[in-house]
Amino acid sequence: MSVRLLDRLSGKVVCADKAGVAVMGRYLIDSPAGSSIFLNDIAAGPMTYLVPDSDGRFALLETSGARAKGQFAGGQSPDGLEASSIRKGGRIVEEALNRQTPWAEWLDLSPLVPEMSKRVEMLALESLLERRLGHLGEVCRRPRAHLRVEVERLPVARAQRFHARAASFLAAHTEDWERPTLRSVVPKRILSLVRDDQLDIYENRIAVRLVDHLLAYLRRRIREVKQLLVLFEEARDAGAYVRSARALTSGNTGSTACGRQLRRRAQRGRAARRTLDQLRHLERGVAGLMGSPLYRQISPRGRVSTTLRMTNILANDAHYRRVAEMWLAWAREGQDRPPTPAERFESAQDLCRGFGRYCLLLVVRALAQLDLEPADIAAPVQGDAEMTLRCDGLETAIRVQADSRSGAITLRPKRGKAVRIVPIAGSLATMDGAARRRFFEEADAAVETDTEVVVLYPAPLGETRAASPDRDGRSRLHALPHEISSLRRRRAGFLPVSPWEIGSVERVARLVRWVILAPLLLAYPPRVPVSRRLSEELEGTSWLQVEGGECLVRRAPTGEEWDALGLERREREAATRVKTLEQHRSKIAAERREQRRDGGAIGDLHRQKKQLHAEIDEAERARDELGVFRESMESARALLAALLRCPTCRRCADGRQDFRPAS
Repeated sequence: MSVRLLDRLSGKVVCADKAGVAVMGRYLIDSPAGSSIFLNDIAAGPMTYLVPDSDGRFALLETSGARAKGQFAGGQSPDGLEASSIRKGGRIVEEALNRQTPWAEWLDLSPLVPEMSKRVEMLALESLLERRLGHLGEVCRRPRAHLRVEVERLPVARAQRFHARAASFLAAHTEDWERPTLRSVVPKRILSLVRDDQLDIYENRIAVRLVDHLLAYLRRRIREVKQLLVLFEEARDAGAYVRSARALTSGNTGSTACGRQLRRRAQRGRAARRTLDQLRHLERGVAGLMGSPLYRQISPRGRVSTTLRMTNILANDAHYRRVAEMWLAWAREGQDRPPTPAERFESAQDLCRGFGRYCLLLVVRALAQLDLEPADIAAPVQGDAEMTLRCDGLETAIRVQADSRSGAITLRPKRGKAVRIVPIAGSLATMDGAARRRFFEEADAAVETDTEVVVLYPAPLGETRAASPDRDGRSRLHALPHEISSLRRRRAGFLPVSPWEIGSVERVARLVRWVILAPLLLAYPPRVPVSRRLSEELEGTSWLQVEGGECLVRRAPTGEEWDALGLERREREAATRVKTLEQHRSKIAAERREQRRDGGAIGDLHRQKKQLHAEIDEAERARDELGVFRESMESARALLAALLRCPTCRRCADGRQDFRPAS
């Protein structure tokens, strides 16, 4: 008997002992109703994510007796800085879902690092360290010591202060005599008082350990600010590129909104550089204390508790009092203590949930980037409701649904296949190579005939953009399904996203654009079935090509060319002809009834009615053919009009001059 798990890749329930590669965020525990389950000795509620313990293992136990154990693939835990940002971003999106935030307000939520403008400023601990670092340096260079006096037998040349019992002790120990004289003895060794300054006291251990803690904290902060600086520089470069592109397409080189955005990015970049310089200066100052006399005297094994015990020295000495102040500030804001098993469990659950919410925000922002929006932008975005989005000028519609049970996001376009987006919180780029290959195979097996699968995973900080192919399938980590699939085998796609990546929204937008535009491009040129009668009339039309009972629409017609085709007029004429023939048939039928009632001959009227039946059937067929042809042509016209619209600048090309049909 085994525990059941929901595989989010395939959306199917599997047994834990038959599950595939354990990746963080892939499996949800599907516990039956009325049954309690424990994951890593911690009570797990319904639809809990399968997460590892500190050793990378998992252990499941149901009260019904079902149990399972396993090992997670190595190297998949996201970086601590990255994981913290994902959790914070996920909580912001969760609050927006709980408030039922309208679609328009979702576009104000940033997909980048939360509160990054605050993180590039000097924090309270760092400002305190700037003011108090001199006190810590004074303690390390001139520490207070505990005076310890011991009694030792020393050579006379080394003795500085005699003990009160030195004479009586010397009289009783002749081995300490150098030689006797008539009145006394000349001592060789004598009982002396030895003063020893002991540096290894509690207050000094606090100072030395504070140096270690502050150095680790400052290095984390320097790494964080460096990443933020890279992010701001990428945003500045991207903003400058967009501004120049808009200037080229619109002729407006003085866009006020773009100018304000570039100025804000430049200001944040300058603030990040200034903070980085200050942090590096502090790091050099703290690292220099590692060569002080006090630091060399205290053993690195001399650990102290995080909770500070105030002593007379820490409370009253001018320098030690500031050291205690910095210790308390570090313990409150800067310490990175190891989590308990319960905290590690909740943190992993929060990471998996937060990454799913963060990916939902990326999808919303990507859809908005392509000008797709619901009919009512004031409608709230809900976690389990389906929304239909459309774009003005684009012959398409897409339905979006986020499954609250599995966390998958499904995109169903008007044309083409549906796409399931599955957020996986494990870092596939740093995962063990053999496990990653097996995971790719299992993801490919989850691809269905009518549905594509794309996995979003956290991009590691500092990841190389250009991934080269290797035996571990690293080239697949940045590929969409159509880029790696073949006619024989469909494959899943993978995209890295991160709050630290300025291009995360663009990567998801590329996915959405493929979902929407690929069916439109593959449908070119539209092929419309046409009757022989109509095909003869369409010969010579410049934007149409008739071949083999089909009409190929080569380009979008102009308004005059569409009006010259006269499909609406022809359909109206065909409908009028059917109506006229039906009226004539009704009149013949009435005359036939009168002749029959009067006993007259009805043979001629019967032949006329029969002939009208055939004419009406033919007219109805012609009318229906025209109706179907007109609807198909309008659909083809809308599709080609969509192809005329640039997905970047949103401008529409001229169908006759700028559109070149493929040969």
